[in-house]
Parts: sequence; structure tokens; C-alpha cells
Amino acid sequence: MKDIDTPIYLEIFFEDLEDVKNDLIEIFDTPDFKEKLKSELLERLSEAILQNRKELAIFRLVYYGVDLKVKKNQYEKLLNKVLELYQEEEDYLKCVEIKNLLDKL
Repeated sequence: MKDIDTPIYLEIFFEDLEDVKNDLIEIFDTPDFKEKLKSELLERLSEAILQNRKELAIFRLVYYGVDLKVKKNQYEKLLNKVLELYQEEEDYLKCVEIKNLLDKL
């Protein structure tokens, strides 16, 4: 079982709050980060759903000591994003796994 109480650490530094959104979009769009999303996020969301968690800390911004959390009503949106990533790779076994998780919500 994955320790979902420990978020994924991100060492990101922002000088201007207006840059946060654009910089995060750039980071989230990199192949390395997509790979991290696929594996880590799916595993954490799966555990959170099975444990009926009301919220889940996904990332910790190290320099700011802030956890980025999602509430249960946001799990579906995140799972759909992960589903898109697996569909792009045509990994249909993972797609079925995600669809089953979506059905449990």
C-alpha cells in the first residue's frame, strides 16, 4: 500500500505570483512530469478512493512549505486527466483500471 499521507515534493520557486499558473502549466506539460502524474497520482488517488478519503495532499511546494490538496469532489477530474495520458499511450489496461475507479466515486 502506498503511503498517500506523504505528498510528492516539488522544488519550485516563484518570484511573482502571476507566474505561478504559467510555470505550473509548463512543468505539468513535460514528459517527465506526465510520467510522474501517471504513476504516482493514479496510485495515490486509487488509495484515497479505496480509503474513502475526503481530501488528499498531492504535492508539497518545498520552498513555501505548502501542500497542494484536492478534495474528494476533485478526484474525478484528476482521474480523467490521468486517463487521457494513458489513452495517448494506448495503455488500455490502465484505462480500464481508471474507469473502474471512476465508477466507485
